[in-house]
Amino acid sequence: MRFRNIEALEARIRELDKIKDIQESLIAAEFQNLKTSLKPINLIKDSLQNIVNNKEVRNELITGAAALGLNAITNKLLSEKKQSFVSALLGAGIQMAMESESGEKIKAYGTSIINNLIGKKQKEDS
Repeated sequence: MRFRNIEALEARIRELDKIKDIQESLIAAEFQNLKTSLKPINLIKDSLQNIVNNKEVRNELITGAAALGLNAITNKLLSEKKQSFVSALLGAGIQMAMESESGEKIKAYGTSIINNLIGKKQKEDS
């Protein structure tokens, strides 16, 4: 680009300086956003938010937690030293149900109940 006079050249320099200032401020703002998002607490918050918003992950976590809870209850019922016949029978029944095909139904019902409770809470919070 050729300039015919010095005023045109100086005007173009001023334009380029303004563009440079705007770009520098945009880069600085992006850097601040990046620094903020990389703080450990914000990484944890974002990860938890992704888990809450991702229905598949939430269902897997709920199913796993339900299975762990039922497993703990079953083990407690089956391992008591002074175990009554009823608690032994109940524990064995729960364990057999969880290991059978109906165990998947039990897990699905538990997951559904928990999802409904979480959904109602989220609607109330909104």
